Amino acid sequence: MSGARNAGARAAGFAHRLLVYSGRTARPAEPVEVTALLRTLAGQPEGRGVAMTLPPQTLFAMADPDGLQQAVVELIENAREAAPASHALALRAALQDGMVCIEMRDDGPGMAPEVLAQAAEPLFTTRANGAGRGLGLAIAARSMERAGGRLVLDSAPGQGCVARLLLRPAEG
Repeated sequence: MSGARNAGARAAGFAHRLLVYSGRTARPAEPVEVTALLRTLAGQPEGRGVAMTLPPQTLFAMADPDGLQQAVVELIENAREAAPASHALALRAALQDGMVCIEMRDDGPGMAPEVLAQAAEPLFTTRANGAGRGLGLAIAARSMERAGGRLVLDSAPGQGCVARLLLRPAEG
């Protein structure tokens, strides 16, 4: 019975993530207080164990608030899966080259160039036995595209991964 409940919960979670990816739950971009969103995440289970560095000024970006939160959660979960034994998960927000940048850094094994090239494609996963669903980075990338931003990944074998969400700034 427990196995059936767990399978049902996983299926429901996967269906929700497919809806997010498809844009069925998306809202038009609006000014989002990025620093407040990240502070809220820090107090939730998704944010536990992640070192956060936030700027002294309040950052506002143009995004779907729910889509941005989901994108950040996906980056955190992806980093945790990549570096499960690590305590070096770091999230920071800053202004970078005229964009609001939310950066997730892990010290996992990193990705080879051929994996990095596919990492944000829907349903692409390197996890064995269905452990990964291949939607996390695809959801983050799609959410950024809808908001006029982008997801940038930087990784190499043995170097961990840095995932950046880059968004247009907004007035608060």
